[in-house]
Amino acid sequence: MVSTNSNYSFEVTEDSTYVASFSKKIYIISASSGNGGTIDPYGEIQVIHGESITFDISAADGYEIDDVLVDGSSVGKVSSYTFNNVTSDHTIEATFKKKTYTIVATAGSGGSISPSGNVVVEHGASKSFTITPDSGYFISDVLVDGQSIGPKTGYTFQNITSSHTIHALFEETPPPVFNVTFVVSSESAPVSGATVSFNGEQLATGIDGTVTFTGVIPGNDKPYTVSKTGYQSKSGFVDVIDRDVTVNVELSRGSYTIVATAGSGGSISPSGNVVVEHGASKSFTITPDSGYEIDDVLVDGSSVGKVSSYTFDNVTSDHTIEATFKKKTYTVSLSVNLPDSGILTGEGEYYHGETVNISAAANQGFKFVNWTENSTVISESSDYSFVVTSDRSFTANFIEVFSVTFIVSDNDGFVQGASVEFNGETKTTDANGRAMFEQVVPGNDLPYAVKKGGYSDYSGTLDVVESNVEEYVTLAKAAPTLIIDDSEAIANNDVWISIRAKDIESISAIRIVIQFDPAYFTWSQSTSSIQFIEPLALDPTGILIWGSKMPEDLKDEIIDFSVALDHVADLSGEQEILRVKLKAKSITGQSTLHLAEYTATTGVKVRNQIIDKNGKDLGPMQLVPGVITINQ
Repeated sequence: MVSTNSNYSFEVTEDSTYVASFSKKIYIISASSGNGGTIDPYGEIQVIHGESITFDISAADGYEIDDVLVDGSSVGKVSSYTFNNVTSDHTIEATFKKKTYTIVATAGSGGSISPSGNVVVEHGASKSFTITPDSGYFISDVLVDGQSIGPKTGYTFQNITSSHTIHALFEETPPPVFNVTFVVSSESAPVSGATVSFNGEQLATGIDGTVTFTGVIPGNDKPYTVSKTGYQSKSGFVDVIDRDVTVNVELSRGSYTIVATAGSGGSISPSGNVVVEHGASKSFTITPDSGYEIDDVLVDGSSVGKVSSYTFDNVTSDHTIEATFKKKTYTVSLSVNLPDSGILTGEGEYYHGETVNISAAANQGFKFVNWTENSTVISESSDYSFVVTSDRSFTANFIEVFSVTFIVSDNDGFVQGASVEFNGETKTTDANGRAMFEQVVPGNDLPYAVKKGGYSDYSGTLDVVESNVEEYVTLAKAAPTLIIDDSEAIANNDVWISIRAKDIESISAIRIVIQFDPAYFTWSQSTSSIQFIEPLALDPTGILIWGSKMPEDLKDEIIDFSVALDHVADLSGEQEILRVKLKAKSITGQSTLHLAEYTATTGVKVRNQIIDKNGKDLGPMQLVPGVITINQ
């Protein structure tokens, strides 16, 4: 061996051969342990590079491993540790500690245990506990690890090697107790089977009406209740002080109250708080108001349905009965007699007493006739209102209708302004002589009339069956008419007689002869007067009053007027043209005035005349007399 160093230097003076030798490294593991246990192997242990070694740690009796440190770092409370593939030095150190146990010490109400709570004790040690009751209490039992050891005042755990429990129980020192006897009667007779509630118990009286409660702790105002079916319950208080007590209880026969109520819309009879004797029965009648019905009946809060009466049989407790009501509802149904004839509104559900409005609107080509119900006509108005009190079913009756057009003309063409009366209406023809009537109900021989001043009235009938109708009417010119108006006269007073004319065209002059009854009237030329009425502006100079030329036998009953007009006038419509004043005599009655004609003394026949603008006499004329009433 020349050197143990891996680096070696020398001076070369000759040939030399060197051999390098190698061996595996050795590492030291230092193993140690504290008191209370061992580590194996122990001390400084040599380990060849790359090998492994295991150390076993054991605690002595009464000890346990506290920790294991490897290279100064804890690896926990392990019982063995292995160094694998050792490539360096190491240390391993085991520490130990004595085992400890917990004794859980508790006490119930009424006393204490000392020490108490979680008491920690080392392995093999002893521990004593003292049990002390509170004032008025005694130790009833001590439980060690759940097992009774009796009413001990103390207990010691020897050589403790495990955890334990100890629990102390206490009871109140019993006070002196007494007997309480209840004597229950009714109407001086004992009541058996009555339930007496007292001192936390319920006992029943015997055949003699008595029951005794034993072991009653003294106290004031101890409550009791005595009850039995068919009797009114009775409650009270009793003082138990220093001796046995007897309590006498008198029960009264029982009665119950049935509370009967009804909501709006009806009544219940009887109502209110109804008192019923024990075991008796009671009936109630439920009656809805007009327009209402029973909605429900609740007995003791539970429904018994829509009953109109209810009976409580063998009443043994209080009850309630409640009736509720609701408004009746009705159905209003609408229909039409003809398909597609009209539109109806108002059908539906309605409450009793509600106002219902039904309406019918006719479709094109139809006319509303009436509302019927069970074939009875209810209304002829398309809008009908009623107050509903029952189910109703209405039929709207329509008929198919048509139009009727009147076309009025004369020999000269269409007549405008003619009045056409038909189907309950009056219409006037237009410039084309037409007047249309719509919604005409079919029928045969339907009457009509056509009128126009200056024309004769025209009337006729037509048939309306299944289509629209055009009716052509030709009017004829009317004859001129003079009318004496009806008037009323008072005796010895002036009477104005009105002369009217119609259907006269282009009048230029008029002559009127009036014949009167001299028994009722007087007239003289000197007192005569004429009233001129527009639109006829009569020329006073054209008036000739014929008097002296009348026949002697007619001069007191005929007035002859000739009137010339200063212009041409048309009297197509009826209009006043002249007034003549007569004096009524002192007489009562009726006299007829005539538009007359006669033969004058000259032999000339005098008659009523109307002269047109061309001087042509327009006669013959229609003459309408007037009846004059004179009141005395």
